[in-house]
Amino acid sequence: MGSLLPDRRTVNGRRTLEHIIEESYAALEQMIAYRITLWLKAAVTQLLGREPYVRRQRVPYWVEQKGCCANCKTRESQHFSRNGSRPRTLGFKDFVITIRLPRVVCACGGSVRLDFGGLLRPYQRLDNQVDEQIERWAEIGLSLRQMRRELHRLHLGPLALRTLNQRIHALHRLAPDCASSDVPPVLLVDAIWATQLRPTGKYRRDHKGRLRAVKGRVKRRIFISNGTLAR
Repeated sequence: MGSLLPDRRTVNGRRTLEHIIEESYAALEQMIAYRITLWLKAAVTQLLGREPYVRRQRVPYWVEQKGCCANCKTRESQHFSRNGSRPRTLGFKDFVITIRLPRVVCACGGSVRLDFGGLLRPYQRLDNQVDEQIERWAEIGLSLRQMRRELHRLHLGPLALRTLNQRIHALHRLAPDCASSDVPPVLLVDAIWATQLRPTGKYRRDHKGRLRAVKGRVKRRIFISNGTLAR
């Protein structure tokens, strides 16, 4: 069967499709990062009440509550000024973007904490969609390693086991009506070995003549159980 391409060459259609999808994802990531960065810059302009390279002026009282200096605790925007930006990575299920997070400094030299109206929380690295997906996996009883393998198949990539564990414990919506005495129908049990020191009942003197208790090492098992409520 002849090729449909103008130069009539043989191509791998599946590989070409994957390449087109990757290029589309890259273009989409750049567009989303650009739009969010513009929105953040506009929010800072609204906070300061002036465009870049414009002298400070009196700012209306109703915009003076959007930022707070971490040093002097002032909320008066007329004391604030732009201080460049820094990169911030934000991960979604299907893509990862890098935005430029604006920085604002106070006249006293302190950094200003900004409120972006829920668009970007302080220290946020993952979107809420990722937390919702982790919550659904926890509800059906997937282990942390199984969640990590599932994330590896997404465009986001795998997360550390510690990160997954912290986010699961932070999600209090898993069982809001469950009493603490209830036993979940699905129970995942794991164990690790730990070395513990215990006294042997013997004593010895060190090189300074001090009487020291002699301790021995013993290995113990620490069991970890993770319960999941079936719905």
